Amino acid sequence: MTIIALLAAVLAGSALAQAPRFRYIKGDSEAVDRTTHLTWRRCLEGMNWDGVTCAGTPATFVHEAAVAHTQSQKGWRLPTAKELFSLVDRTQPSPVIDLDAFPGTPAEWFWSASLYDGYPGSAWQISFKDGEVRTSYNHHGYLIRLVR
Repeated sequence: MTIIALLAAVLAGSALAQAPRFRYIKGDSEAVDRTTHLTWRRCLEGMNWDGVTCAGTPATFVHEAAVAHTQSQKGWRLPTAKELFSLVDRTQPSPVIDLDAFPGTPAEWFWSASLYDGYPGSAWQISFKDGEVRTSYNHHGYLIRLVR
């Protein structure tokens, strides 16, 4: 393709100019975000990539158990609230996340690694029902998605 044809395609807003936000690696079990450059597990903890989608039942964790679990997952961690919120896509119906990239994601609350300053025992969560952000006491059970 010539430079002129390429520029025309870009100016016309063709698919050539609009790469998908996520690319998949490790047998499609991981999603690399081209916007944030973060790599996400496509499946929630408790679920597994079966080659086509996420299978199984997502596990819930109190915050302390979520942190302990991530320490056993070499190279993975809980995302900060800002990182987790970057997955919210309000152009999607509930759940407000790209289900092609993250199949099986329920419209529920997810823990972040971000603690709530001034309130010991609290951390930030994100709802993929509607993109709401809030804090909660760490003894509540929520879902987790890991990042690196």
